[in-house]
Amino acid sequence: MRLILVRHGQSEWNALGRLQGVSDPPLSDAGRAEAVALGPFVAALAPEVAVSSDLRRAVVTRELLGLPATVAVAEDDPRWRESDLGEWTGRLPGDLSPAEHADFLRWRVGRHTPPGGESWARTRARVAEAARDLEATGARRAVVVTHGGPVRALCHELAGLDPEAMVPVANATVTIIETLPSPHLVAFGMSPDPRSGDRHLG
Repeated sequence: MRLILVRHGQSEWNALGRLQGVSDPPLSDAGRAEAVALGPFVAALAPEVAVSSDLRRAVVTRELLGLPATVAVAEDDPRWRESDLGEWTGRLPGDLSPAEHADFLRWRVGRHTPPGGESWARTRARVAEAARDLEATGARRAVVVTHGGPVRALCHELAGLDPEAMVPVANATVTIIETLPSPHLVAFGMSPDPRSGDRHLG
């Protein structure tokens, strides 16, 4: 299977720099435009099935992609949700105390669990389970509209990438993992280049 992982468009909290986790702010106007612009790029990858996190910023991104009617849309799957940030939810990184900020940096590389939040191991486990269930459907190419944490978690779980070696996943970008002959990363953080219509990595 080819897993086409799409991070949702910019949300209103992304625009402000707030930590989101499983909270559910809507897409910003810019995020909606990003999703529409990404649609032809994703459609060109010829997906057979599409699924999204059940958080509305992911669901609306999937809808705005405008995928062809030939793409089967599966039920929204909460296993593709962002990691729960617990007590950090809604806060700005700059408002964290020095100790909290140090923990935040450790969380970014999978080395810390936010107070009241979800561990990196748990995020990895649930997205890996969701990916296995998709593969079991027999589909060869699946679009998953999800969040930055799950994209990085699946790159860690399936492709063996160290979180410390991964840059953040930008909004409205595509990361591709293929599961055969063994799981491997094909592309990370791909998006259409607005200057030329071509693809670039970034």
